[in-house]
Amino acid sequence: MTIQSPNEQIGLWPITSSVDWCEKNFEHSYYIAEFWNSLSSVAMIMFGEVGARVNSCESFRFRLAFRLVSVVGIGSLLFHGTLTSQMQALDEVPMVWSALTILHSLIESNYGKKGLWLPILLILHAILCTASITISTGALQVTFFLTSFCSIELVSMLLMYRIYSSKKVSHPSIKLLFERGVMIYVLASTTWLIDLYLCDYVNGEEKSILPFNPQLHAVWHILASSGLYLLVVLTLYNWLYENGKKCKVEWWFGGLVPVCTVLDAENTRSFHREKKANVRSTSGPYYQRAEVQHEESPVNRSIPSKRLRSESKYPKERAGGERELKWENN
Repeated sequence: MTIQSPNEQIGLWPITSSVDWCEKNFEHSYYIAEFWNSLSSVAMIMFGEVGARVNSCESFRFRLAFRLVSVVGIGSLLFHGTLTSQMQALDEVPMVWSALTILHSLIESNYGKKGLWLPILLILHAILCTASITISTGALQVTFFLTSFCSIELVSMLLMYRIYSSKKVSHPSIKLLFERGVMIYVLASTTWLIDLYLCDYVNGEEKSILPFNPQLHAVWHILASSGLYLLVVLTLYNWLYENGKKCKVEWWFGGLVPVCTVLDAENTRSFHREKKANVRSTSGPYYQRAEVQHEESPVNRSIPSKRLRSESKYPKERAGGERELKWENN
């Protein structure tokens, strides 16, 4: 990454962003500044949309979190496609808002609901970060963004680890989501740092130790969106559990994509109770209705027949386990 000169223009778009990544600009197209970085941004859009559509997002905050990931992907696509400062803000600002949305749920999952003051405080923090990112330029802008985003991510990771350490035994899904998510996210961050600080050694040019550019920032897009998806599903699963919802995690596409779904436990219990009651009411001597009738004949036709039956579908129990039955005249 380099701090970019505002006067430099190679392709269609004047490069006005405060950063420029390791991929060579306008190499594949006069219209697209960073082709591979732009193409890989589609992964964020896909993970965001899949997350919002297939998971049981019973709270608006999680639909918002997933959709903000999609917005980050759109902003990233526009930023890497143009390398303009306006599109850079559209990439970085949604990253901060998305991270704060997830942080809100993590705080309430760990420490309980805090009232309106918490979302108001987070919104004010987001506005402050937005202003500092969009108004500043150059190295100062990069510093503001990295400080804002990384501090939120660090606090979120600590809260996720708190959930993991307390529930990894009782909830295997949390254990698996956290371990996979952190592993992928750490790997993604490593590729981002190498692309940021060691570009001259991995760009396939004179000083490079590699004969080609592996496009590590594009790899970062794919790995980061994948790891983030797992950690958001973990946050969703834990939030549902803390709010009294019974849920499960299913792994789709060969175990690559986790999906959190809510189980309707009350209806399940009612179904089993009703099924059990139906079996008991139609079988077994203990619950079977007994009918004793006198055979009608010309002699005893006037004699009232008697039917033995229970007072209700389920006979009342007296002390000692006896059933109360009564005789009724027909």
